[in-house]
Amino acid sequence: MNETTEKTNLSRAAFLVQQKSLPDLVGDLRKAQAWLLIAAIAAFLASSFFVVKYFAGGEMTPETWTSEQWLNAF
Repeated sequence: MNETTEKTNLSRAAFLVQQKSLPDLVGDLRKAQAWLLIAAIAAFLASSFFVVKYFAGGEMTPETWTSEQWLNAF
């Protein structure tokens, strides 16, 4: 076996080309891109929540933050 055979599965691509039309393939790609965007936004929000909590000193009550904690959060 060579490296190309191990890393790619061309039979799956050939199967999709035979079974689906171009608009169907493009539609599937757009759906996958939308889900990827949703996952990226969720990951960004989760990590930013962690970063704000870390820089704010572990307290997530903005009413008690000092000006330095507000600057760190921004």
